[in-house]
Amino acid sequence: MKTFILINAIVEIGAGLVFFLFPRFFPELKGASNTADAQANMFGGAIISLGLFALLVWQNYDDGGALTNVFLLTFMAFHTLIAIAAFKGYLRGGFFNPAVAILHTVLAAGTVYFYMQMGVS
Repeated sequence: MKTFILINAIVEIGAGLVFFLFPRFFPELKGASNTADAQANMFGGAIISLGLFALLVWQNYDDGGALTNVFLLTFMAFHTLIAIAAFKGYLRGGFFNPAVAILHTVLAAGTVYFYMQMGVS
């Protein structure tokens, strides 16, 4: 599970930096308005923060501990909601491919798996 937490940290910090620093890197945001750029920057800041939280959980890893439990619940909600939003965006033509939705679905499934392995409520 510790490796899974680190993967989440790297993915979220990496994607967050791109959204924050270079939002027009994403094909869907090329030619976007300044408002869309600002929203992408805010989203980038938010996911950098989630990535830093994951990094702190990884550094202070305690198998089955409260911090790990909070990480799993938080990232389960995050990945599930982002996957739903990305699938909706893809189906409506807002995303050119479903890669983001698939990635977040896989990460959501990972959080569910590890949460069930912990056997906590």
